[in-house]
Amino acid sequence: MKPETKKIIWTVSIIIVILLASAIFINKAKTANAIRESEEQKSLENMFSNEECRCLENERTKCSNGFELMGGICKNETLKIFTNVLRGCSEYSCENEGYIFNSTIQKWEIKK
Repeated sequence: MKPETKKIIWTVSIIIVILLASAIFINKAKTANAIRESEEQKSLENMFSNEECRCLENERTKCSNGFELMGGICKNETLKIFTNVLRGCSEYSCENEGYIFNSTIQKWEIKK
C-alpha cells in the first residue's frame, strides 16, 4: 500500500472517531437537558399543590401514570388498554403570581 493511501485511511478513520465521539456527547447533553427540564416541571407542579396556590381554570387534559394521550384517549401501549382523559388544572394563582400551562410545548409558564 502506498504511503499516501495509508495517510488518507488514517485521516478518514480519525475523522469518523471524532464524529462518533461528538454525536455521543451531544446525545448525552440533550438527555441531561431533558431530565433537568422534566425535574423543573415536576417541582413546579409540586409547588402548586401547596396551600398558597389556587386553581383558576381546569382545562388541561392529562393521563394517569403509565398512559399517554393519543387521539383524545389515554393509552397504555404495553398493556394494550385505554381509559378516559383526566382534567387537570391549567391555570394557577400562587401568592400574587399566575402560572398557565402551555399545551403546545407542554410546559408551565408565568402568566403575564
